[in-house]
Amino acid sequence: MYCSITFKGRKGPQDPKMVKLEMIFYKTGYTRIPRVVSITGAYKCWNNETQSFESASSEYLKKNQLLLELKEKYMSVVERWEKEGRNFSVLQWADCLKPKEEEKAKQESKVLTVLQLINARIEYFENHEKFKNGKLVKSVGTASMYKQLRTSLSAFTQKQYNKDLSRFYFTDITQKFLLEYIVYLERRGIENGNRAGLRQLLRIFRALVNYAKDELHMYGANPTIFEAATEKMAWGQFESKAVNPNIIRRMEFMDRSLFSEQEQLCLTFSYSAFTAVVWLTSMSSI
Repeated sequence: MYCSITFKGRKGPQDPKMVKLEMIFYKTGYTRIPRVVSITGAYKCWNNETQSFESASSEYLKKNQLLLELKEKYMSVVERWEKEGRNFSVLQWADCLKPKEEEKAKQESKVLTVLQLINARIEYFENHEKFKNGKLVKSVGTASMYKQLRTSLSAFTQKQYNKDLSRFYFTDITQKFLLEYIVYLERRGIENGNRAGLRQLLRIFRALVNYAKDELHMYGANPTIFEAATEKMAWGQFESKAVNPNIIRRMEFMDRSLFSEQEQLCLTFSYSAFTAVVWLTSMSSI
């Protein structure tokens, strides 16, 4: 049994200046089967005798390499089938990689709803392990934030649009949607006497849209809409709640004659605790 693959090129039917390439599959005892190859180039650069592009440019060198790799993929299938003693037709051989390519294309074109991706991220972080302080821990905190986002967005879309979150795709997450969501959260905060988790929810929402765009190349995912909410997501300026050391030192020399015994005891304890902390800090640096 003899199997071979050859590349044949002819002028393109729509553009005669471009070459249309076909892979010709041959097996002893069977009719040859042609399959169109998606690789193309200038017709004048193609040589049917060498079955390659004759050009020194990096573009055509890469195309020749792709053709060689494609041929090797199909020939490796033949080698495997021969070792297995499998009897196959040339048509089966020509189409043996087609299901995998179709499945890959299907996965690449898959579009998830916002809810589907949130659920996927929750599942990922609930099972994702990482090292923290020398220990292997799960990202349950991040998973919890995605759960809060899911609950919040579900309530918002139902109230604002009378639609379930499962019906929203990333094409629906526009700047208008985001600003309306911010107003919704701020109203909830006023009603409950808090900020309704505004900053945290917006930051985890932005992380979701970034993931959809950068990792999944999800159509419609646009992280730039969050530029309009930069101030809402900014962390507030940190204010230390620790007592200024200068105030503690002044406590040592202040007039305590008008203080009661209980007040003097509290003052002495506060000063002693501070000096102990200073001493321990200095010892740890030795």
